[in-house]
Amino acid sequence: MLDLVFSKSLPERFLMDRGCEGVSLTTIDDLCDNGPLANNEHIESFFADLRDTHVSGVGVKETSYYPYLSNLLNVLGKKLKPKVRCIIHPRSIGAGLPDGALITADQKSNADDPLADGLIPSRGVLEIKAPDEDVEAVVASDQVAKYVSKYGLVVVTNLRQFVIVARVQGQPTQLESFTIAPSEKAFWKLIGNPRKLTEAIGESFNEYLTRVLLQAAPLTTPKEVA
Repeated sequence: MLDLVFSKSLPERFLMDRGCEGVSLTTIDDLCDNGPLANNEHIESFFADLRDTHVSGVGVKETSYYPYLSNLLNVLGKKLKPKVRCIIHPRSIGAGLPDGALITADQKSNADDPLADGLIPSRGVLEIKAPDEDVEAVVASDQVAKYVSKYGLVVVTNLRQFVIVARVQGQPTQLESFTIAPSEKAFWKLIGNPRKLTEAIGESFNEYLTRVLLQAAPLTTPKEVA
């Protein structure tokens, strides 16, 4: 069974429209520890780091931004039950090299590396692209299809758009998405004022990312639950 995590404001009709009747529905309040982070300072810091690296002109257009997303997800992940940790560039377990893996503190392995014996990251993997990439094209790519088949859950992002793609009835299915800006040009313009952008979307973006970290990947084999 696929356990979907939503805020109380999202209707169950969202699931029915995607052919997901009968799945388990859990709210954020059930799984968060000590309530939400105050003031969304972590969101503002994320936007500021993206802006500063972009303006510097010395960063690589894609990978230079990975640490900022990882830091943001780890700040949020520390508040959850169980805690969730983002690992950038995890080892491959048979479907290529995802850009990131989301594992929970309760995942166990016979090795020091939680992914060493093929354990599936319990919150899925990340596919991160640059802001000039078309996120829908990435979602539809063969690589994401391979990740979904292997890991069950993939969060695809070009930093300005985020899409949760899950394995539902054996097929890649888009679940919830979040858009900061519809184009690269609009994105960098908005990012130019991190405080104003955070005031506008910080709360909703924070809730969305929390749902991302609480979304459990569907399991299919005994080894995945070892």
